[in-house]
Amino acid sequence: MHESLSPFAFIFLRALSGIIPPIPGFMVDIIGIALFGPIFGLLYAEPGVMLGAVVSFFIARKSRDSFLAKKLFLQKIHQWEDKTSKNRKFWALVLLRLPTNTIFDYLNYAIGLTKIRFSTFFFLL
Repeated sequence: MHESLSPFAFIFLRALSGIIPPIPGFMVDIIGIALFGPIFGLLYAEPGVMLGAVVSFFIARKSRDSFLAKKLFLQKIHQWEDKTSKNRKFWALVLLRLPTNTIFDYLNYAIGLTKIRFSTFFFLL
């Protein structure tokens, strides 16, 4: 592969690991560090993480009303959202994000099922 395309291929691979959660993102990060060094490896990983999270969010948002979403107790989530202030929802999301790095990819899908605005989600990435 041409050297100038390598970072883009890596960013795509890192995004893919966020869209397909069984692909371990930390393993892709290790590959990036080995290929590009610690600074550029992590700098290239971040856009991939963001891209994967955004795609996951929109996949979930698009399928929010599907059979799967109903099985995930979407109605109860919406009831909680309807009676909770924006400020409280924001801080609940912040607190949920902090200790959940290992389930980050799954959490992006779960957040996409809620009524949370994309801008709020994106700000917390």
